Amino acid sequence: MRYPKDHGQQTRRRIVENASYGLCQNGADGLSVVDLMKLACALPALAADIGRSGAEARRTFAVRLEKMIDIIAGLIPKRSPSDARQAAAGAIATMVGSIVLARVAGDKRLSDALLEAGRHAVRNQTGSTTAESSPADRI
Repeated sequence: MRYPKDHGQQTRRRIVENASYGLCQNGADGLSVVDLMKLACALPALAADIGRSGAEARRTFAVRLEKMIDIIAGLIPKRSPSDARQAAAGAIATMVGSIVLARVAGDKRLSDALLEAGRHAVRNQTGSTTAESSPADRI
């Protein structure tokens, strides 16, 4: 069965909207590094497809990504808005990179190490101490 021509674009839009919704719903009190990495899981899958999509899909993605950056920046304490925004963008980039590399590693030990390194880097970038190493910290 063939999908409608705009199926891919609708799917991408729905994933980005769901990720943004999750960030908005959890707010500052309920969002940990692990939560952020789980929400960032959709971004690697979307990036290549959106990069090949039309201008409207890229604009929609950019608007939602800007919203994610702003929300995360609001969670970073004791920084100027500009510094918090830069740390938030870096955290998202780190999370997405960690997830992409972990998915293609081909070795569970290496994959787990990449994810843990990403978590550690995000904690350092954002000053977060909310996601200590525990079974719940596993993605």
